[in-house]
Amino acid sequence: MISTLDIATTYIRLSVGEKILFLARLAHKLTICARGTYLPAPDGGNNFERLRAFNELQHRIAGQWLAMLSDSVARPDEDFMKLIMKSFEDLGCADVLVGLLSPQPVP
Repeated sequence: MISTLDIATTYIRLSVGEKILFLARLAHKLTICARGTYLPAPDGGNNFERLRAFNELQHRIAGQWLAMLSDSVARPDEDFMKLIMKSFEDLGCADVLVGLLSPQPVP
């Protein structure tokens, strides 16, 4: 199984088509992670800031995905993957990235 440390390197080596599929899977997994914001925070407060962080990350993934689909200028792969890795780690769902590059059906 691929580790989170290998994901950026592996992503950079993918073809454009494979990157597009990765981004689709990534966006799908992110929506599942964000479901944790539906409930109150452990301290009894709300999860608005956390939900906002998920939304911002989803926006960046969608922007990269759209740029690739439309042959527009996308963020450089290295920069994009640094942003993705840090964001997933900050949100506490970096484990989702492990195995994401393996062939798998999209539910």
